[in-house]
Amino acid sequence: MPLSLVLRPDGDHQTVNLPQTTQERLNAMYQTIGGGCGTVQLVTLSGQFDMWVDEEGLYTQEPNSPATLLAQRFGLTSQTYHGTAIITGPEVSTGVANLSKEQVALLLDLIARA
Repeated sequence: MPLSLVLRPDGDHQTVNLPQTTQERLNAMYQTIGGGCGTVQLVTLSGQFDMWVDEEGLYTQEPNSPATLLAQRFGLTSQTYHGTAIITGPEVSTGVANLSKEQVALLLDLIARA
């Protein structure tokens, strides 16, 4: 079960392990994001990191400053992100790649320095 980073709009964060199978992973993402999320949107931050957010979050969830700041650090400056965001490694044939503890620390440092 790959390690992922969860960024909440209130600035809280935690790591979670997501299931590998697609349907179980999506169900876990919907539950983690909350707010009635039924469809996730993939935002590719880089070749190492993907961010998953509620596809309807712009209309139904509060702005997420940490997720928006992180996206801006990777050059994605055209929009804000709303609701809880989940940061994973890139998609691979078996699901999503695991984040290392060092990668989680790097991501949190990028947010802190933004």
